[in-house]
Amino acid sequence: MAELHRPEASRLARMLVKEHFGEAVEAAFAALLLRGQQRLPELEKSSGLSTDLLKKTVLVLMQHSLAIAYKVVPEAGPLHYIYRASVAEALHFMRKPFILRCVEEDNADKDELNSSVCQQITQALLENGRLRYDQLLLYVAKQQEAEERELAETVQACFLKLLHLQQLERAFPCDLPPPVDPKRVAAMRAKKPPKQGTLEEQRMLADMAVEAAYAAYSSERFQAPDFAAPPFHPKPGDKRGRGDEAAEPVLFRLNYEEFTRRARYEQCVEIVETMHGKESGQLVSALLRAGAGQAAEAAEGESPALTAHEVVAATRGKHDYPAWDKHAVLSALRQLEAEDTGVLVNHEEAGRAYVKFALATGRVLEMAQDRMIDKVVHDRHGLIGLRVFRLLRDKKQLEQKQVAEQAVLPPKEANVVLYTLLKGGFVSIQDIPKLPDHAASRTFFTWSVNRAAVVSKMIGEYLKAAGNIRARLDFAFNQHSQVLKLLMGPNAEAASRQLTAAQRAGVAEFRRTKLVLEGRFLALDPMFALYFD
Repeated sequence: MAELHRPEASRLARMLVKEHFGEAVEAAFAALLLRGQQRLPELEKSSGLSTDLLKKTVLVLMQHSLAIAYKVVPEAGPLHYIYRASVAEALHFMRKPFILRCVEEDNADKDELNSSVCQQITQALLENGRLRYDQLLLYVAKQQEAEERELAETVQACFLKLLHLQQLERAFPCDLPPPVDPKRVAAMRAKKPPKQGTLEEQRMLADMAVEAAYAAYSSERFQAPDFAAPPFHPKPGDKRGRGDEAAEPVLFRLNYEEFTRRARYEQCVEIVETMHGKESGQLVSALLRAGAGQAAEAAEGESPALTAHEVVAATRGKHDYPAWDKHAVLSALRQLEAEDTGVLVNHEEAGRAYVKFALATGRVLEMAQDRMIDKVVHDRHGLIGLRVFRLLRDKKQLEQKQVAEQAVLPPKEANVVLYTLLKGGFVSIQDIPKLPDHAASRTFFTWSVNRAAVVSKMIGEYLKAAGNIRARLDFAFNQHSQVLKLLMGPNAEAASRQLTAAQRAGVAEFRRTKLVLEGRFLALDPMFALYFD
């Protein structure tokens, strides 16, 4: 996504990587961000790290999917790997509390053991990035203080449930080639097939091979491992050679796309509840929950299409939903679909005895985005500024005189409001000359709202605000770093008794500051879910 290449996004990603993994890992990550994809020798020069330290940092980056490795097999010369940084994976670190909450809510109706095992599997992957199934089993057994064989059946059931909900996925393999440009592939397919033996045919065949490799990964992305296979125990110092790909263990990681989708669905439920009432919000929430794990089957800009029977079956026995009847749900869905807001889509087909409904997530998210933008405009420019902004958004394009008339404002006040909104980046102005000389007296000036530019502005502001919060938190920590490091050390209890009154006051102040800043930082997460794809 283009928004992830913004300087604000890179700054925040580097802060989060440094906070979680230290300065050395952040140096390698920053070098990949600044110079793009690189081979290991190139990365060694750009990062300034020693060879041994760089290899360790690259392993950490790959373990947490902060760097993606691609296998390159040139026509001449040995094969090599190139590494590319992933800003999106770094930004997912701020979503950890939300992820744990989602897993807890999904298993609230289960017994305590199953619920805790699901949360521990999630926690293990949050801490370690990607793991084998036997490593997850060992982690849960240690947390539960039990033998692996006693928990094997429970862990397997919980693992399969998370995999079915697409909250887990197989980790991206390290032996895939770099992806091809989809625009180039589309343009090549639009042309006539190239002649045999030509360079164009070789390129087309190479692109088709790359697409086939990625399609193979997508087909097995949510497949379960072989639970009966013996655990993978590599010997220290062993290295795989060429042709040993079959010995590669299957690693699993969290599917952050699914949790981002969940966050966006929560925004959709909230906006539907605001517009149509609590019962409609509950109905949409049930529709979205019933479609969990079926996102690949949904049309673009919609949730998975489901019948009323599927909605009732998915919410039966859930404590946060009423005991619905299939006919009542069907009637409520038809009533919501009949509203002029267009939040629900009817997938009725001729010859079928049932009707499927889907939430128009693209439409609903646009409504939620517009409401948030309206709130920001109102806070910064008042009620009159909001009135002018909404007028231009609805009418698409108006002259200043038309704005003054339709907003019921004096011409001078309309002029001030428009240029204030222009300075704030919420409206744009376009000159339409009558003659080629572009003289101001013979030119129309029209005002409009460029929605894409406003959304991009909001994303930049949220990224900058999140980065400023992390920078303020780092500054507060550095002010009391000596005392805080003692309290986090092995002799923390003895050190706490030796603190002076001033040091105790400083530590208390830092803890208050940290609590406030982390609360504000987490409050930005719904905004990222709302505006980021």
